[in-house]
Amino acid sequence: MANTWRQPDISDRRSSNDLFHFTCLWLQNWGLGFQAPEPDGRSKWAAWYAPDFFRKWRRKWNDPTNGGRQLSVWQSIRSPLQLQQYDGKVGQQTIKEETPQKAAGIVPEPDSAVRNQEPVIDLSRHEITPLKTMLTSKRKASSRKKTSRISLTVQMLGPFKITLQDSSPKLPASRALSVFKYLLLHHKQDTPREVLMDLFWPDAEPEAARNNLNVAMHNLRQALQKVTDMTVICFEEGAYRLASNLEIWLDVEEFDHCVKDGRQSEAVNQLTAAIAEYEIAINLYQGDLLADSPYEEWLVLERERLRVAYLDILDRLSQIHFSQEQYTACLTLCQIIINRDVCREDVHCRVMRCYSRLGQDALALRQYQVCVNALHEELDVEPAPETIQLYHRIRHRESV
Repeated sequence: MANTWRQPDISDRRSSNDLFHFTCLWLQNWGLGFQAPEPDGRSKWAAWYAPDFFRKWRRKWNDPTNGGRQLSVWQSIRSPLQLQQYDGKVGQQTIKEETPQKAAGIVPEPDSAVRNQEPVIDLSRHEITPLKTMLTSKRKASSRKKTSRISLTVQMLGPFKITLQDSSPKLPASRALSVFKYLLLHHKQDTPREVLMDLFWPDAEPEAARNNLNVAMHNLRQALQKVTDMTVICFEEGAYRLASNLEIWLDVEEFDHCVKDGRQSEAVNQLTAAIAEYEIAINLYQGDLLADSPYEEWLVLERERLRVAYLDILDRLSQIHFSQEQYTACLTLCQIIINRDVCREDVHCRVMRCYSRLGQDALALRQYQVCVNALHEELDVEPAPETIQLYHRIRHRESV
C-alpha cells in the first residue's frame, strides 16, 4: 500500500487532511487522545502526514520486533499515531501506563450487567451511561412537562358552564364574562384588542373602550387565579388568546365533529356508525348556543348555524329509523323537531306514516289537523297537495 503513495497535490492534500482529521476525531470520541511526534506537543494535522501514517501502519502490522506475532488492527492503528488513553481533561492529554491487556491490543470483556446495555459516551467525564437510564430521565422530564397542562372543559350548548382543573370558577357577571365567552368560542385564533373593543363597547370612545377592556381582563384574571396560578389569558402583539398549555374541550367543537363524521358515514351507507355519531351530537346539544345570553348580538349567526345543524341531524336520524321500520324511535325524534319548528310539514307527514304503520290511524289523522293549524297560524298557508292526499289515504285505511 505504501508503494502506491505519491507526493500529493493541493486537492489530494485537502482530501487526505479531511480523512485524517475524521479518523483522529473518531478515535478521540472513543476515549483516545492524539499525541503528536513534535517536541512542542502540538497536534500534527498536516495532510502530508497521512501517507506517513499508513506506511507506519503497514510496517507495524507485520513488525518483526513484536516477537514474530502479528499486532491486532486496533494496536496497529494506535502505535503509529501514538494514541493514549484520554484522561478526560479538555486541552490536556497525558500518557497512562497500559495494562498487559492493552499492550497486546485486547479489549477487555465487559461485565455481564453492562453487556446487554447500549453505552452512550460522555466525553467530558469518560463514563459509560446506560441508554436505559437516559431514556428513563427523558420520560420523567416529559412527564413533568405534561403535568403543567391545564384541563379546561367548556359547555356552551345550553347554559354556560366551565370547569377548570376540576373546579368551577366564579366568574364576574359582567362584560368580562361575555369577553371570556368570545375568547373561548374563538380559542383557535388570536383576537385583536380592537375587535373586542368594537364588539363589546361600540359606542364608547377608543380610550374609554380600551380602559373598559383592561378592567374586564383584570377582573377575569383575578377570578381565574383563585382556581389556578397558571396564566389562562395571554396578551401578545396587540391580541388576546388563551394560553397554549390549556387542554380545551369545547362541546361546540365536539358537536360539529360528530355531525361531520355522521354525515360521512351516512354517505357511504355505514348507518350504524352514522347513528352512533348522530346520537352523541344530539346528547351534546342541551340547548341553543349560550341560551343564558339571549341578547348577545355576536352570537346570532353561530347560534342559528348550530340550531339548523341540530335539526338536520334529528331529521336524518329519524329517516334512518323510519327506513329500518323503527317507528317508535322515529316518532320521538320527529316530535323533538316539531317542538322546535312546528311548520315542518315534511316531518308532520312522517309522523302520520309512523302512526298509520303502527295501526294508530286516529293519531295519524289528529297529526294532520295539528299540521293544518300550524301552517295556518304561523304562515297563513294551506297544506301541500301531497299532505292532503296522504290524509285521505289514511282515512280510507290504505297502506302508506
